[in-house]
Amino acid sequence: MTMEAGRDADPFIVHAQTAAGPVRLIAGAVIDASGTWGRPNPLGADGYPAAGEVEHADRIANGIPDLSVATTRAW
Repeated sequence: MTMEAGRDADPFIVHAQTAAGPVRLIAGAVIDASGTWGRPNPLGADGYPAAGEVEHADRIANGIPDLSVATTRAW
């Protein structure tokens, strides 16, 4: 968890390995698809909710998001 001032304005950096070698991707959002469709996994380690996850469950979107242009403008 990063607690630095202004962190919400910084992009995510995703490191990935491709057939051509390692790449570094800059992203404005990251979708965690590690859960299951009908019963998503908690965001924390070892199957436990992350700090604040339970209290802010109404602000966490599970499932596959609608990534159409009209929807992503809100992000």
